[in-house]
Amino acid sequence: MPALKYSEPMNACYTDENGEQKPFIMGCYGIGVSRTMSAAIEKYHDDFGIIWPVEIAPYHVDVVPVNTEDSEQMKIALEIYEELKKLNIEVVLDDRKDRAGVKFKDADLIGFPVRITVGKTAVEGLVEFKLRKDKEAVKLTPCQAIEKCKEILWN
Repeated sequence: MPALKYSEPMNACYTDENGEQKPFIMGCYGIGVSRTMSAAIEKYHDDFGIIWPVEIAPYHVDVVPVNTEDSEQMKIALEIYEELKKLNIEVVLDDRKDRAGVKFKDADLIGFPVRITVGKTAVEGLVEFKLRKDKEAVKLTPCQAIEKCKEILWN
């Protein structure tokens, strides 16, 4: 039996070569969330993983303290994380005990649009701010990094 589930209730017909009305054979190919995500991933990726467009990214910012045993790094990372949460920015704090390289690889694979790394330069009042789509990171103060997030995510 042809797929008439949609055409018959809508009375969607055509006239064939004999002048007879016949229902269209129709299918339903809805565009749901999973299909939209799959299409975005297919279009926006590189060899390291997903590069989510900000508008549909499940999370926007990954805050990565390089050494979770370092109280100063954790303090700054938590402050940035809490401030971004207050601003309703979708943020993740990667406080796993793993090496920094593992965290960076995972962040790229998942595709966070922004990564803020709190590392050795935290004692100088600087963090690393990196857009997933860019190769290079820049050094900013934590306040500048938060402002940059607002600028990127709210515009």
